Amino acid sequence: MKLLLAALGSDIKPSGKNKWMAKCKVHNDKDFAMSVKLNHDNSIVANCFACGANGLDLYKVLNLDLDELFGKKESGSIPSHIERQLSDDKWFCAVYESDIKKGIRPQYSDQKKYKVSKARIKGIQDKFNII
Repeated sequence: MKLLLAALGSDIKPSGKNKWMAKCKVHNDKDFAMSVKLNHDNSIVANCFACGANGLDLYKVLNLDLDELFGKKESGSIPSHIERQLSDDKWFCAVYESDIKKGIRPQYSDQKKYKVSKARIKGIQDKFNII
């Protein structure tokens, strides 16, 4: 949220707890027609009532880091929803691998889920430099 607030400067004003109204930079509005909300997971939702632009449109126009929009915590740590996904994927892979060692043949749907989970674990670990 810090990046967005800094980029908008005086073109944003508070309208409630974790809510703001902004001048839409997508269509260079002179009125405060865009609502901006910070969610509990630190993701940002924006919507312009005049042109229909959303948060992605706004961040692209302002050339801001999209990690902030999608909930990357400003401290640089892993967002909670990604931590939960990583934990779920690791648990699933551990159970899957344990079953394989016991000679239990997994269903095809579990084989596909295992491949996706392993790829997602690697992607998260690479993105957040987790060993």
